[in-house]
Amino acid sequence: MQSPFTDIINIGQQCFERFIDSSTSPEIMALDIELAGCSNLSGEYVVGRVMPPNHTLFYSLSGEGCFRTPHGSFSLSSGQLITLPAYQSFEVSIAKAC
Repeated sequence: MQSPFTDIINIGQQCFERFIDSSTSPEIMALDIELAGCSNLSGEYVVGRVMPPNHTLFYSLSGEGCFRTPHGSFSLSSGQLITLPAYQSFEVSIAKAC
């Protein structure tokens, strides 16, 4: 049985993330994008959302991520894309043990 989901943000000091949002880049509003970003992740990284209001897409250029959803656990490898629907709980981490 999977443990319940929680809202968690545990981003270690070795992680570097850059984001743009509709308040700083209003042109993305016309594309119905609220937030976009690029991350270089290593070390500690766990982000979980209980009821995210937006669809979320993750794409990996290198490395591997681990995703936990109500439907099971999934890994994301280099060159792969995962889409997570709005209002579905999830947890994402750097792959150590999916």
